[in-house]
Amino acid sequence: MRKIREKVVNRLFSAGHSGWRWIAVGMLTVWSGSGLCYGSGVAQYWTFDEGAGSVVSNEVASGTVGDLVNFGSNGSVWDTDVPAALASRSTGSLAFNYANVSYINCGHIGLSSTQGVGEASISMWLKPESLSDMRLFGQCNATTDLPLGTVRFTPGSGDPTVGRFDALYKGDIKWYPITDYTVTTGVWHHLVVTWKGDYMVSFLNGNPVFSFLSRFDFNQDRFGQPLNFGIGAKYRGTSGKTFFGKMDDVSVWKEVLTPERIHQLASGVAPTAISLSDGPLAPVSPLAEYRLDNNTEDAQGSNDGTALGDAFFVVDAPFTYSGNMALALDGDGDSVEIADNAALRPGTKDWTISLWFKSSTAQQNVLIAKRQPSTPYTQMSLLLAGGITGSMGTADRIHTFIMGTEGSSERWEISTSGGLANNQWHHLALVRTADDWRPIVYVDGVVADIAVINTDAGTRPHNVNCTDPWYIGSWGNASNFFNGLIDEVAMWDTALTGENIAWLANNSLADIHSKGTLILIK
Repeated sequence: MRKIREKVVNRLFSAGHSGWRWIAVGMLTVWSGSGLCYGSGVAQYWTFDEGAGSVVSNEVASGTVGDLVNFGSNGSVWDTDVPAALASRSTGSLAFNYANVSYINCGHIGLSSTQGVGEASISMWLKPESLSDMRLFGQCNATTDLPLGTVRFTPGSGDPTVGRFDALYKGDIKWYPITDYTVTTGVWHHLVVTWKGDYMVSFLNGNPVFSFLSRFDFNQDRFGQPLNFGIGAKYRGTSGKTFFGKMDDVSVWKEVLTPERIHQLASGVAPTAISLSDGPLAPVSPLAEYRLDNNTEDAQGSNDGTALGDAFFVVDAPFTYSGNMALALDGDGDSVEIADNAALRPGTKDWTISLWFKSSTAQQNVLIAKRQPSTPYTQMSLLLAGGITGSMGTADRIHTFIMGTEGSSERWEISTSGGLANNQWHHLALVRTADDWRPIVYVDGVVADIAVINTDAGTRPHNVNCTDPWYIGSWGNASNFFNGLIDEVAMWDTALTGENIAWLANNSLADIHSKGTLILIK
């Protein structure tokens, strides 16, 4: 009776999601500012609304003032052209002319991100006026070392009418694209670049476009010497060009902005009006939900699971409520089978998987998978295993495969850093978007540090449309049986946001409250 009541209530309220489900759909996730604690807000914010003078003031009391260098002639001037999204609150912008080597020296702003330490986000509005190699922001006033935290605008390849944004990669001093060749000149664009340690994500006009291991340094050279932050600056007067175009509303954050906050900025909300202290948001009700409280029932629908082998349940779970238990698997033939249903096939749709696990054993075994056990091995799977691509090896990392109908020639394979077989409960989530932008793995509510990324070519997005069952705790072909505890397994046919995942890492599925109006029938 309890299960029927839950299903009816959840189904009633699911209809109420339609007005706000956009928060979850179409947004690829990044991690929250400081783990599960949200930060205090923008650290530096230059509005460019002064309209005159040789400095740009800072809207943040503790921020630094920017000095205009080589402005006032040759087209490097204050301007009244602003992005349409800012028209209600912005009165001006700055026009840069690379012929005059004009830039803004903002001094040392105390922002660093290097070797897995530190977080940062930079947001700015840009209107490039030339398809030339020119800098948007980076270090300035350096004399002895290469820039390691620079972003530029550069011409497109094969199409002279469009350009893209690149970022300089520290490891081999190589430029990497952070947008496609779709950035047109003479048009305002909103760009956000976020970093967490060695991991970088870029957003163009509110949408995620690229990610990679970045290895950036900010405000310092590779010898650790402090450098100033320059807007529109070229390096040492020799590398590339300064920016040619207009800029507005540049802000710097000492945390990683979530897609929700980035969407707000791209919609014209002022950085000072964006709060980072609201806390993570609960997700919508799952498509399928297995609380594993002494049974394998689906609390959201009719996709009940079947326990195989001698799987049993224990009173040891990440949350405490009446009747809460977890699934215990001993690595010797135990798992839960969920029969195939067209609704539970990821296909090319948005998809999110969330679960808790606990183990003290380094292994090469499956937490959850939907996998065709023969060629082309089409699958979506999460394992506790090693970091070797293909044959993963035994270890204590999270390893995931998303493999389409073309098999190994159509694959995303990701391995996180290790240390997860420590007999502690860990929350795990995988988010895959329908545009097949790189899947994101979350461990304990934040984007995992990635040790291995392997992607193969093929038709995108990857089509995981096999008719084999889902298995909790195995690949379903008498192999790779998990040794440990699993709890609170859920799947969504939406791409949950970083805030949703942060919420799941702190709350039970039982606490998801559907939006809507509760009507009591007496």
